[in-house]
Amino acid sequence: MIFIFVDSSIIGAAAFSVILAIASAAVTHFAVRYAAGTGRLGAMAVAFGLLSAAFYWGDALGGFWPGVYALLSVYTLACIATPWIDYFWKQRRAD
Repeated sequence: MIFIFVDSSIIGAAAFSVILAIASAAVTHFAVRYAAGTGRLGAMAVAFGLLSAAFYWGDALGGFWPGVYALLSVYTLACIATPWIDYFWKQRRAD
């Protein structure tokens, strides 16, 4: 039998970086769709900060560049999904 021992802090950091990337996509959607003026600028700065923090803790995903590529993929998929989630949420609330 082969036992693989993985430090739980690595798994926690990887999950935290993925959550930060998804939160950044959600804030980006809010900034583009609902915010205006300086609120949009502030929301985009928060989204950029969240994505930067995700890249910082993304080393747990296999190194800096593999982490960046994985997190950019998660961010892109979340940016694609958030308008659909918003649409279906509004449809459900309209009923």
